[in-house]
Amino acid sequence: PDHLVFAVGFVSVGKEEADTIRKVADNVENCYLAVNCRSIEKEIIESVDVIKGAKYGRIAYVLPASNRLCNLMLHKTPKEVVKKGIDMAKFALDTANGRPVDVQLAGAFDAEPLFIADVASELTEQGIATVGMGDTRGRIYPKEIARFIDVVMQRADESVLFSSHLHDDLGFALVNNLAAIRRGIMM
Repeated sequence: PDHLVFAVGFVSVGKEEADTIRKVADNVENCYLAVNCRSIEKEIIESVDVIKGAKYGRIAYVLPASNRLCNLMLHKTPKEVVKKGIDMAKFALDTANGRPVDVQLAGAFDAEPLFIADVASELTEQGIATVGMGDTRGRIYPKEIARFIDVVMQRADESVLFSSHLHDDLGFALVNNLAAIRRGIMM
């Protein structure tokens, strides 16, 4: 399938969510199905299990990227979180049985763009398929996202395949996605 990736669910929600993901995975054959999880080994293993019936399955784990989220979620600095994220990339790739593994950088647009570019390059070097930049709080304006992506794209290795995940708190998700597309973000 071309570019269509459906985020089918989050395994940490519970058994009912996992069962639903499994049913979708067993019945959908015309798009990629991405199972989301936290950057925890147990959840990566569970994600691989629930998506095993999918024709085009993939795993996407969330890694906090901004100072705020690194501190709130893991009580660590962004550099400490990146080290964990690289280790988790190796684990996920070893566990995924050849399925693509994506990383979603939560709060990416609240971090420094050069930091995001370097992290994305390092993750891609490990074998990560796509690196998602998340506007977790839905608070970025269209001109800001354009400038941010321009800096990231200039710095990141050209092999990095970026995606965006934009919330609509201020009503800018659509226009921000269009700005991202104009700058080469295709997922």
